[in-house]
Amino acid sequence: SVLQNHFLKGVSYPTGGSSEIAFHMIPTITKAGGNVFVRAPVDGIVLDNSGKAVGVRMKKDGRVINAPVIISNAGLYNTVQLLPEPARPKLDYMMQHVRPGNGGMSVYVGLKGTAEELGLAGKHYWAMWTQPGKEDLDLITENYMDRNVNDVTSGPVPLLFISFPSAKDPLWADKHPGKSTATIVTFANFDWFKKYENERVMHRGTEYEKLKKSLGELIWNQTLALFPQLKDKVEYFDVGTPVTNKYYIGAAGGEMYGVDHDVKRY
Repeated sequence: SVLQNHFLKGVSYPTGGSSEIAFHMIPTITKAGGNVFVRAPVDGIVLDNSGKAVGVRMKKDGRVINAPVIISNAGLYNTVQLLPEPARPKLDYMMQHVRPGNGGMSVYVGLKGTAEELGLAGKHYWAMWTQPGKEDLDLITENYMDRNVNDVTSGPVPLLFISFPSAKDPLWADKHPGKSTATIVTFANFDWFKKYENERVMHRGTEYEKLKKSLGELIWNQTLALFPQLKDKVEYFDVGTPVTNKYYIGAAGGEMYGVDHDVKRY
């Protein structure tokens, strides 16, 4: 409800796209004596004899970067795994009461045509598929998430978040004339894709690609039911699964919003 309330009256979008956030933050950080590293995985959090976090150990060369305060924004599961083994038992009780959030699925589409030509607005759309007399969205979503991997496309995906990022950015048309983008996000069961999680990214095999494509096409066809004018305008189509999220953002269950916000946790 807090999230919904946040969106009700509209939200801000950075002119020039989300990369502008980092572009403008980094000079401020470096000017203050800080530094920013990318593609620099951390292998562990270093503790002193008292158990206080005093540094992080880099995965590439084992170098330790010390600091008076260590802040982890890697999520609960990743942070626990980065701690030395002796420190983890203290967290056992807490870990019994949390679980990863639902896995996330994303469809990224490049479109031919401007926002005006395609009739796109810089808005967020929440599309929910129900049937007359069966409007219990929680139950419908639970049934969808419980589907067998062979039945993932046996019916509609119950909830889609649809957005057109290019229509939100006033500079988009200057950089990419005649083009538009669409992003669709929904839930997906991590277990559907789990057996592929340790395969090399971009090389997870024909079976994985077929599963990903079939679910992505289902999501896109549902989107076309609401925006039929986009049917023949696709120039780029890519699908991200829960294992994609695990690879790129280190999400334990392929989730996009951290540990599950369920009643038991609170």
